Amino acid sequence: MNKVSLFFQKFRRKHFSMSAEDMELMLLKMQAIENNNFYKLSNQLEKISVDNERMSKQIKTEIASTKNCLLELHNAVINKNDSLLSEIIENKNILNKIYDILIELNHNVNVFNAKNERKYQDHETKIDSEFKNMLITLSLLQETVNKGFDGIMTRKESLEKFESIISNFSVIEIEMKDEMLQQEMLVKEINCKLENVASREDVEQNLKELSLDINNIKCNLEEVAKREVAILQEENTALKQVVNDSISQLKTQMNLFKRQTHTKTLYHNPTERKALAGSFKQIMSDVNIRNKFIKLIKGLDEESITTVVRILQRMQIISDGNMALQDIYTTEELLELEKIRDDFASKIVKIDDNLFYYNGFYLPVNQFDSSVFYSKYGMHRLTTLGQIRNKEIIDAGGYVGDTAILLSPLTDKTVHVFEASPANASIIQETIKLNSLTNISLIEKALTNHSGEIQLSLGERNSCNSVVERQGYSYTKRILVPAITLDDYVKENNLQIGLIKVDIEGGEQLLLEGARETIRNQKPIIMISIYHSATDFFEIKPILEELCPDYTFRIVKPINSAIAIETILLAEVEKKQS
Repeated sequence: MNKVSLFFQKFRRKHFSMSAEDMELMLLKMQAIENNNFYKLSNQLEKISVDNERMSKQIKTEIASTKNCLLELHNAVINKNDSLLSEIIENKNILNKIYDILIELNHNVNVFNAKNERKYQDHETKIDSEFKNMLITLSLLQETVNKGFDGIMTRKESLEKFESIISNFSVIEIEMKDEMLQQEMLVKEINCKLENVASREDVEQNLKELSLDINNIKCNLEEVAKREVAILQEENTALKQVVNDSISQLKTQMNLFKRQTHTKTLYHNPTERKALAGSFKQIMSDVNIRNKFIKLIKGLDEESITTVVRILQRMQIISDGNMALQDIYTTEELLELEKIRDDFASKIVKIDDNLFYYNGFYLPVNQFDSSVFYSKYGMHRLTTLGQIRNKEIIDAGGYVGDTAILLSPLTDKTVHVFEASPANASIIQETIKLNSLTNISLIEKALTNHSGEIQLSLGERNSCNSVVERQGYSYTKRILVPAITLDDYVKENNLQIGLIKVDIEGGEQLLLEGARETIRNQKPIIMISIYHSATDFFEIKPILEELCPDYTFRIVKPINSAIAIETILLAEVEKKQS
């Protein structure tokens, strides 16, 4: 019979009159319901996984398609640009050819004009010569007539001479007509060629228009590309949102699945219930609770206020004294508890009955506390630890030397460990030897509000020893032990204190009474437990505020299975920013 069955048998004997068969039947039904829920959740997760895979493929397809479209658009633009560039080069070549033809035609016209000009000049010279000759002949004829026909030419000779001159004029006229015809033909040829080509200005205008067309095409292509990209971006954004929503739903389902299927940690802690539930119930019923709460959270950061509220809310759940298991932990706390089991508890090794090991540290008893070795009292939230390197450290409540291990590396001076219990002091000495701690000084006295002696009540466990007996704890023996105030100890040894750690099972306020002068004058960092009673929880912070108004406070509750146990108040004077 498993533990669950035993539990239900005990539960039945105490509260019900059900038979064992009925109880077993009820257990089987509960297991069937749990299996059915697990099956449904598995199907949901499988469906979500299939949907996500389908959406992932769809997204990849859309992205590939988008990429191909953009690539095709890019190639089309490149091809169009190449085509336009080719046309521009071709038009440029045509323009150059036209320009060469025009130059050649201009040259031919100039040559033709020069040649004709020479011919016209020759003809003109020849005509002038002929007219001159004719005038000379006429002059001679006239002279002959006047001289009485002495030595004159006959009529026949004169007619022949005139015919010769007229004939020469005819030849010249024919030659001029031929030359003019040739010139007209050349002009027609030139005009014909010019009719087939555009002028240079027309070509330049066409090129300008072509360039404008190219720019317009580019602008249009860019606008199309921008529109396509915008559309694709919108689609991708929508797809991303769908994916993110699916992932968020999946995470929610997974967290729900974990909470419903893994071995859930439920709150029990009977010691805390007996010791603190009544104390918190009483103070929460106090007529001054409003002022106490306001004073407590005044000046705290948001994380510290959340810690305070969470502790009070959970204390109200157990304030009626019920001992039922409670599902109070958040998902983050459950995951952190699992992490502590995996990364902390599982790494503690028992070497023999008097030697235990964790992460480079040794203890003679198995008292590796996660709040010390894993959470380290939340010291990472302190901002002035670097300023205590050359100052002394006070460890009030040495227990087994675990906090001495934690505090030793913080100073080049001495860690003064106070432990009034003889049994615990012996364990601390062994811890110092095992870890080769050279800057630890063990003082077997109680730090309290007076110097002399004080009664120490020894609990059932050595972690419960205290000078103040608390509700919910049993004490087996009471002894007198040496006592001293912190102010006296500091004066006697002329110490400069950098940090005070206090965890003395309910005697914290007594210690503060005996440390007023040291706190006021030296303003050390203080790490003090405020969980041993509801009074400590609400009143220790105001006490320190009165002693040192310059303190900045934080409240830290390490993750563990308790509601308030190991809650620490951190106080430090932070460096003021100029």
